[in-house]
Amino acid sequence: MTSQRVARQARRHRGVKVLRLADGRHVARWRDPIGGASRQEGLDRLGLTSDAARRAWAAEKAQQLAALRRAVSLGTVAVARRTPAEAMADYLDGVAHAATRASKRVAVQEFVDWLAASGVRSLADVSGPRLMAWRDALLKPGSSGRMVSTRNRYQAAVRAFLRWCSKRGLVPLLGADAIRHGCEHAAEPPREIEFLRPPEARRVLLAAIEHDARPGVPRKAARMVLLLLLSGMRIAEAVDLDWSEVDVDAGEIRLPAARTKGKRARAVSFKEAPTLGLLLSTMREEAGRPARGRVFPELNGATWQAAQMRMVARHGAPEFTAHTLRRTCGTVLTNAPAIFGAASAWASARRLGHNVTIAEKHYLGHLGDIPPDARCIEDALGVRDVAEAIVRGEAAR
Repeated sequence: MTSQRVARQARRHRGVKVLRLADGRHVARWRDPIGGASRQEGLDRLGLTSDAARRAWAAEKAQQLAALRRAVSLGTVAVARRTPAEAMADYLDGVAHAATRASKRVAVQEFVDWLAASGVRSLADVSGPRLMAWRDALLKPGSSGRMVSTRNRYQAAVRAFLRWCSKRGLVPLLGADAIRHGCEHAAEPPREIEFLRPPEARRVLLAAIEHDARPGVPRKAARMVLLLLLSGMRIAEAVDLDWSEVDVDAGEIRLPAARTKGKRARAVSFKEAPTLGLLLSTMREEAGRPARGRVFPELNGATWQAAQMRMVARHGAPEFTAHTLRRTCGTVLTNAPAIFGAASAWASARRLGHNVTIAEKHYLGHLGDIPPDARCIEDALGVRDVAEAIVRGEAAR
């Protein structure tokens, strides 16, 4: 009597073998649609500790490989394999702004190093589960000592890098959803923004005057403090401010799109801060006409930071940074009733170069003690006398 043969059930992860090696490790093996080489993935390293989890991963992998095989057959996917390091170098070469490029490099380099430590030699091998494993490692509590906001910035940088790679066919296993889920921001605890209240703003300006009065330190640090406070510019925008961007006669600074973080040109008017116009007019006369080059040739990012630290450590200034001054400007403009009126959130956001929701979320509702008749930033903070002393050059005496 012949026995009836039972048909083998089709596996959901056809084409992907799930194996347990002699040393106890669990791995998955498959053949790469690009090039035909055999590939192996360690499943324990991905945190797949159960048989069901491993088979679910293999089923998803099989679907990805099937989609990739179809794309290869249609000629819609690049067959060139690039290492993560090579792709990172090309990506960063296309980032024009030096500060942005340096910031992105830190995050992307750490991602590339993680891939190398995980055995990835080509971006074509980066799958959704592997990207999620990187995210889990990045966000693991206590893994790096970084704040959640910093880790989220790293994820944003890696997400931008992977989107760049996806457009060039370098990550065929990563669709838009896989990149989005693998770089999804973690929830951040709410925190209040840091800004200077009127007495603190006065103390910073007085400390800046004392700082510039000391021999052997870069001059005009006090004027830089005043510029940042009254304009709301970012430190990179202020340090590299060129006289060609300053129109004293029209009463405004015009920042080109290439020099702004949001890549949108914007104007900073002197109307809301008359002392700002007086400052730049005085500096232009001191530089000689026509003034050329940088407005603050004595300062760069490093010398500014050193001066700021000296103001706090030696001259009694409260803790502050260039971003604190920018936020103070935004807070005053958003809450001073006589400056922008009902359009305060929109107008202050336009001046500072960010979204109006930032002004509404972070600036609105602070500094309720602003004089109702104050029509400029100096009067709202009560620092007009100190600001004018800095313009007159008393910091140099």
